[in-house]
Amino acid sequence: MNKFLVLLFLPLVAFANSSEAAANANLFGAFTLIPPLVAIALAFITKDVILSLFAGVLSGTFLLSLSANIFKAQHLAFVNFYNTAVESFSKIISYILGSTSDPVNAGIILQILCIGGLVALITKMGGAKAVALKFAKRAKSAVSAQVNTWFLGLLIFFDDYANLLIVGPIMRPLADKFKISREKFAFIIDSTAAPVAGIAVISTWIGLEVSLIKTAYEHIG
Repeated sequence: MNKFLVLLFLPLVAFANSSEAAANANLFGAFTLIPPLVAIALAFITKDVILSLFAGVLSGTFLLSLSANIFKAQHLAFVNFYNTAVESFSKIISYILGSTSDPVNAGIILQILCIGGLVALITKMGGAKAVALKFAKRAKSAVSAQVNTWFLGLLIFFDDYANLLIVGPIMRPLADKFKISREKFAFIIDSTAAPVAGIAVISTWIGLEVSLIKTAYEHIG
């Protein structure tokens, strides 16, 4: 559960003010590539995505703290590095609190928690296994198993998050049975999540798309 919450909160740190982002880009230049490189490298080395994401975010906040505690200091001292490390952690907390206080972000988190809890409840009650067994009777090979996964992804068209959280746990046992690689399985699910929700007549994406089109027309005049 703790890892799930960390996974929810870490991406929220990416929401930043555009003017602040431009100023940081001018200040750090190519060093702005350090956070994603750290996250990617650690993901390959440790095989732990959560730890890698946290380290990447921490390296980013460390860079932001450098400008205040080292770059503007008249001489380097241990206290500057210590303050930078402490401020790095405090920045993560402040960014997370700022992002989660946004109504849109809070709504996304609440939606994921509710859907995830519902899927966990269905799994505990044996519903996910029953659905998987139902599809397993129709799936005679790895190809048919992938087609069934794709078809179920099309049925869950009303929201991309719901698609990922429902189709993934339900169809994973079937994919494992036919030895479908996790990479291919993830691609099938992802390709029927946001793309399908984006073109469906009734989905959570339609409201956003209509509002964006309306805003564009208003700017055009």
